Amino acid sequence: TPFYNLGRREMSGYELAFNYALPELAAGQFEVDVALSQLATFKVGGAGGSLVDIAGGYDYSAGMFFSTGALPKTRGAVGLSWARGPWSAASQYNFMSSYSDLSASGERIDRKIPFYATANFQVAYELGGTQGRSQSWLPMNAVRLTLGVQNAFDREVPFLVVVNGYNNYENDIRGRFVYARVAMDF
Repeated sequence: TPFYNLGRREMSGYELAFNYALPELAAGQFEVDVALSQLATFKVGGAGGSLVDIAGGYDYSAGMFFSTGALPKTRGAVGLSWARGPWSAASQYNFMSSYSDLSASGERIDRKIPFYATANFQVAYELGGTQGRSQSWLPMNAVRLTLGVQNAFDREVPFLVVVNGYNNYENDIRGRFVYARVAMDF
């Protein structure tokens, strides 16, 4: 997150991360990654110098914090990656818990923004370098070609009453996003 001049903040919660590399198999090397973050409180300076907790539901008296409607209390990611020789692939499932929406007047309403999840995938091939085959025609040490997709199932972002109709801090309105990358190591 970029720096913001917000004054006083207090937050509490925890993060857990787990990475396990399975024993190498004939099919290649597999790794599993799991990350979980639980936000218990996220208090920011509100009107009159009081602290306002915006974890799990926004409060207008806190001001426009990150231009977002709320901060979900729980978020996480589960990933599986594979590598064999010059080839590698990865998948990641990202999720965040539901949170409260606001009315146009700024009051919390019973409407909950639902649990939201996306899936990302990528595949890569390395020419040269430690994993790829040596290529005498390469004027560099290695070239890594990557093709990937974020939000692969084109999950639509949840609608919010406030702030442009969606939570631009938590969600990407572009939907499915396909990318290609070429990385060169000289």
